[in-house]
Amino acid sequence: RFTGTPPSDFNGLLAIVLTASDGNVTTSSNLTIEVLPINDAPRQVSALADQIFRPGEAFAFTLPTITFLDVEGDPLSFEIVSSDGSPLPDWLTIDGLTISGTIPDGQVAPVNLALRASDGASTSIATFAINPAPNSAPTVGTQLGPVFGTEDQAFSYILPDNVFVDADQDSLAITAVLSDGSPLPS
Repeated sequence: RFTGTPPSDFNGLLAIVLTASDGNVTTSSNLTIEVLPINDAPRQVSALADQIFRPGEAFAFTLPTITFLDVEGDPLSFEIVSSDGSPLPDWLTIDGLTISGTIPDGQVAPVNLALRASDGASTSIATFAINPAPNSAPTVGTQLGPVFGTEDQAFSYILPDNVFVDADQDSLAITAVLSDGSPLPS
């Protein structure tokens, strides 16, 4: 009796020589065992990185086909879908393995996607997300030094363009109050 489990991804013929001996004389016989192949699902061989894009700006990227490997060498087909089965957002376009669109301003939730790879018999899935880039707070670009005015005379001061900078290049609205929070004198 022969028992065993062939190793993963092994199939083909095993040629075995059986030998019997009575201690004095031996005789041999051949036995062939054929291990039949089964279809293995495509294997994910590299991770898909989450993508981050600024809302309001167009983007496009292409997923690599080398994300999956089929051990039998079957050709793979790919499909990009929402990872939870819900419809894709209207602003997202899928063309083969290329994903493009413009994340709407104000969107903060990621869009979770799945790349499905199929060899025609089995399907495997790799997930990734498209994330809106967080909006960065403006920072002080130029420290202002003291500014002098003369009592009872009209005063005018123009702020330099780079008093505040915004890494996101958003338009900034600047307001002013006294240090105690009260309005400026008129």
